[in-house]
Amino acid sequence: MKNRESRANRPNVANLTVHSTQTTSVAVYGGLNEIGGNKIVLKAADGRAIFLDFGFEFRYFNDYFDEFLPIRKTQVLFDGFQMGFLPLPDHLISGIYRPDLWAFNEQQIHEIFPYMKNDSLKITHVLISHCHGDHIGSIRYLNPQISLVCGKISKSILKFLETYSKSGTMFSDILRYGVRFQIDEKGGRMNKKSKNFQIIWRKIYDLPAYYQGDLEETCSFEVQFFPVDHSLPGAGAYFLEDKITKKRIVYTGDLRFHGRRRDLTEKFISAAQNFHPDLLITEGTRLGRIEAANPPNQDNFTQDIIDNKEFNKFATENDVCKELARIIRLAREENREGDSPKLILFTCAGRDTNRLESFFLACKSQNRSLVLLPKSYLFLKLMVQLGQTEISEKEFEEIRVFLPKKGWGVYEAKDYSRSPDCKAIYNDSHQIRAQEIHQNPSKFCLQLSFYNLTDLLDIRPPAGSHWIRSESEPFTDEAEIKMDKLLNWLDIFQITPSTIHNAHCSGHLSPEDLEKMIQTINPKKILVIHSEHPEILSKLSLPDKIEIITPSKGKEMVI
Repeated sequence: MKNRESRANRPNVANLTVHSTQTTSVAVYGGLNEIGGNKIVLKAADGRAIFLDFGFEFRYFNDYFDEFLPIRKTQVLFDGFQMGFLPLPDHLISGIYRPDLWAFNEQQIHEIFPYMKNDSLKITHVLISHCHGDHIGSIRYLNPQISLVCGKISKSILKFLETYSKSGTMFSDILRYGVRFQIDEKGGRMNKKSKNFQIIWRKIYDLPAYYQGDLEETCSFEVQFFPVDHSLPGAGAYFLEDKITKKRIVYTGDLRFHGRRRDLTEKFISAAQNFHPDLLITEGTRLGRIEAANPPNQDNFTQDIIDNKEFNKFATENDVCKELARIIRLAREENREGDSPKLILFTCAGRDTNRLESFFLACKSQNRSLVLLPKSYLFLKLMVQLGQTEISEKEFEEIRVFLPKKGWGVYEAKDYSRSPDCKAIYNDSHQIRAQEIHQNPSKFCLQLSFYNLTDLLDIRPPAGSHWIRSESEPFTDEAEIKMDKLLNWLDIFQITPSTIHNAHCSGHLSPEDLEKMIQTINPKKILVIHSEHPEILSKLSLPDKIEIITPSKGKEMVI
């Protein structure tokens, strides 16, 4: 397994170096030698501190848990401290956890960590770069006294996630949460429907693009927020300046040059250059990645889809769009030549607005109707309303939304009582069901996910239909198994390697673009996170005077 640390070497119980209160320092608690899970602390000279993201570390889940061996909800702090997916609230990050979770776990925690306390809170804010789970997925465990900060688009996305995420998932308790373990007047567990059930709302500051100034008196940093291009709308970078020492830090979050909003990243880099940062904290996702240019071996497609990491990768989102149009045109030409009508199926991230837009544009150019799954449809609709896509509200009316079978499978409203996304589109005039797609497969391009594969049994795509994989490659054993199962399903309907395609580009900087960005910004120091191979940074062509920081997890370092 990748990057597995022995339990004995887990750095949660860190011997932190306590520095003078007249210094600015940084400590990394998540995102080191791994993709995502960012948890970065900046401490100001007055002793107060902020988090830059507080994400979920998926590698721990992938190594130790699965869908039927979940993280225990009530013992999450006790379990997280032991296993390493949550940092111990020691010194710099004391007091960061929710009082209700701490109180319930405290006795068990003290059996293993007898000195540990959850008081003397120094963290004032969490600055959210964007709303992917590896950046926000552990916020739900944080003390509500810690305020949230994000861009205006990200706040809208957080509200969307709260509305359409299942209870208890990583997106469900970020803006508000129900206090656990409440006791009613009879001494029993209080029902959530009780009028006395306590709900805690977190304070959140939503920043307009290019905001510059104070957050509030409790924050010891001046803050600037810059939108950047990423695979999720609302992504942003932060410029921070300690009000006392005047030390300057730039945090990139996740970003790229090759999406449809390259101009945002370029504007950010120009401003960062003029900011003259003492420290640049940047993602390095694609450092050390294998990005093969050749398509897979058709004789062993399943294995190639696993082994050839990020094969057939396209340089830009526009290149992906052109490839999608080519594939859809190919299917149309097959129809003209007398073959049976072909359905086009595809998989992609449901909140990758650029990719959904690419599918829409490609379908429109070839006279196919794009059909999205309910949550993707609702998310894209929100982004259209917020002006985060080139699709107009009038054009959005051309998109259909697929209603899967739930419950008894008879399309009654009560079948969807536990599916908020399906419930929201149940009466939508753009709704489409399996039978209509089955009768007219050549008219549609249908989004597919692993969890709605059984809908293929109702749709019954014609033999030789096409599937487009438009997402990143499987990184884990579980993801590889899911991919293998998906391919088995396609094989049932005679969708074979000859009609399976790949069209994807990354949401992250290429190593070449990362190098150019660092050269342009020219910080005094640089720290790479969100990377499995940060050591490769030293092989890039960087100015000699830039100091590359190689931190240990939880170790405080003076900037």
